[in-house]
Amino acid sequence: MRCAECKGRGLCGLSRCPIMSRFYAQAPVRPSDHYQGAAPSVFVGSYGYPKVSGGPLMINDADNPPDWIARGLAIEDIVGIRARTIRGTAGTGRLTDNLQEIALSSRPLDVEVRFVKPVA
Repeated sequence: MRCAECKGRGLCGLSRCPIMSRFYAQAPVRPSDHYQGAAPSVFVGSYGYPKVSGGPLMINDADNPPDWIARGLAIEDIVGIRARTIRGTAGTGRLTDNLQEIALSSRPLDVEVRFVKPVA
């Protein structure tokens, strides 16, 4: 990607800088030490394989890309939705059953999570 060369200074010639778009999408979010809402999917990392970590992906907007297209969202709006996604992590042994329920559910499950450090 060319933006890695200019580091968001606009020297790459792209009409929209993905780096700056993500920065501005995260700017209005206030740090929080808890989350309560829907968890539409699960994130499973690959670092440290075979002992990987995983956790729910928590998002305030529906995680449904076809719906975003139907609503006519601009790329900045989609970047903003993805930038506000919170990825919870824990060792696979602690929450494996809960993560399996979230992953297999046909509808997003409501979750309540408290974080050790505030999440921006």
